[in-house]
Amino acid sequence: VAGVSLGANDIGVLTAPDGRRYAVAVFVAGTTADAATRDAVIADAARAVTRSEASR
Repeated sequence: VAGVSLGANDIGVLTAPDGRRYAVAVFVAGTTADAATRDAVIADAARAVTRSEASR
């Protein structure tokens, strides 16, 4: 609406090396960023969760 995205999102299940599972949901809303940028933000968030788990 007027150049602002109503939202983009993605969900996934991450399995840690020890078998624990995490549900990860990322929602991006109310942005003027293009689709590629929104997707990159979602991917960055997923990578942050992965790095955090890997550092345990």
